[in-house]
Amino acid sequence: TLAPEIEKALVAALSTDVVLSAGDAEAIVSGVANQVAALEARGERPVLVVPAAIRAHLRSLLQGVVPRLPVLSYNEIGAELTVDVIGAVSLAAGTV
Repeated sequence: TLAPEIEKALVAALSTDVVLSAGDAEAIVSGVANQVAALEARGERPVLVVPAAIRAHLRSLLQGVVPRLPVLSYNEIGAELTVDVIGAVSLAAGTV
């Protein structure tokens, strides 16, 4: 998952004139890529679950770096499934 502040920043960037800086976008991509690499090294098969409003845009942002990472929205997860959070991407205080 993404830390709530990242999700909020991405939703704001998509729904208003707020622009996500290149540095923040790079930090998000790097954070996700690092988490994916660490989880895959442990034999996990990670899936990134995010709000529907940012799913497609985040998938596009990540495609070149982690092309095999499934990015799903919470709406796409059936109510009968339980999501186990095994990692979360966050940024240092003061960013995004």
